[in-house]
Amino acid sequence: MAEKKKPVETTEDKYERAKRLEESTRSLLRDKERGQIFQKAADLYASLGDYEDAEKRAEACGKQAKEFQDKYKQQVKEEKAKQKQEKQEESNETKVLVRKIVFGILAVLVVLALVAAIFSKTKPGRYYRASLCEKVGAYEKSYKMFNNLKDYKDSEKRYQESCYKYADECFKKHKLTQAKNAFRKLADYKDSELKLTDVELQNIREQKIGAEVLFGEYRWLILEKSKDKVFLVKSLPINGFAFDEGDANNWFDSTIRRYLNGTFFDETFNQYQQKQILSTVVDEQTGTKDQLFMLTAEQANHYQEILSNYLRDWWLMDEGKNPHTAQFVSQGVVMDYGYDMSTTTIFIRPGMWISLK
Repeated sequence: MAEKKKPVETTEDKYERAKRLEESTRSLLRDKERGQIFQKAADLYASLGDYEDAEKRAEACGKQAKEFQDKYKQQVKEEKAKQKQEKQEESNETKVLVRKIVFGILAVLVVLALVAAIFSKTKPGRYYRASLCEKVGAYEKSYKMFNNLKDYKDSEKRYQESCYKYADECFKKHKLTQAKNAFRKLADYKDSELKLTDVELQNIREQKIGAEVLFGEYRWLILEKSKDKVFLVKSLPINGFAFDEGDANNWFDSTIRRYLNGTFFDETFNQYQQKQILSTVVDEQTGTKDQLFMLTAEQANHYQEILSNYLRDWWLMDEGKNPHTAQFVSQGVVMDYGYDMSTTTIFIRPGMWISLK
């Protein structure tokens, strides 16, 4: 058989490829990659000469590339300075800790002969150091040390307690990121799930519309916000999922509705987070209420600017033009003609209202 010739890329093809590169930067989060992609698009436009508005686009993309490249260089510079500062702060913290240890040693002169052996690399020595850090309130260091000791003596129990105290201390000092990360390590230890929920709600209260926040197991975008409640939608759509696996052609009887308000709801949120998720009327005619739901076409259009951070196709709640189809969003545009509800190639992007009280 004759070998198939590779199709030659036309000027129009190159122009469209350059436009796709330019549009793809919307889904990128880091300035480094944005600068690289804009530069590729600029070079590709430049290679097209005076084709349509290629020269204008090449210049615009070149400017965007330079802006993001300059921002990235500045970020690298600032990160180095930050690392230097953190290293200095860590050094200062170590000095403070050393002073506390010295005072502790002076109070227990009878064990001075054992200090050399205790501060060795043996498990007894490491356990003693962890205990000492815990005693003087250096909970971040003590929980990490106890965690490294695994099942040695009561290290697991003391790891949990030190981590809990560290998380609680961070929350009181308004270090929300550190508090959130620490409480997440503890699962259902004591009231960690409740306090984790409080930390996440506090963080959401302080963020603006369009910001990305963590709630439960995933990150969400803020679409609307008031004093008492906030409207969230999942930042990144969940992998392909059929709108309905049977013959249903509406949201009320759909597979996706049962999944979101059943398995997904139970696996994504702890018991306290679940209590904050409000029951929302999603269909005025039938009075249908759900805690998790897909957006409508109207909402997708209204929040288009915020929702355009991801290029995957994702389902909407509305029915399509034909039976057994549902509308979806592609490249930020609502496709009202719909698509077969049984397909699993379209992603899902649930929304919810949560109480901030």
